[in-house]
Amino acid sequence: DKAHALSEWSPTCKQGKNCRRKGRCPFWHKDAESIERHLWRMCWALKDNFFYHRQEFAQAYGISEQWKGGKSS
Repeated sequence: DKAHALSEWSPTCKQGKNCRRKGRCPFWHKDAESIERHLWRMCWALKDNFFYHRQEFAQAYGISEQWKGGKSS
């Protein structure tokens, strides 16, 4: 099931502080922003179609479109 596979995925950058992409890296860097904010930003940047599965991603992580900065609605 897609939602189960998504919930096991880690958005953390595997390169960590050694990442050369810095601000261009699509993965989460712990010092840049909260994990919740990162997931919200990445989720709503996706197209909402069959190939990107934005709705499944949002459901797997409990992300709503109204989420801003630190609170889920």
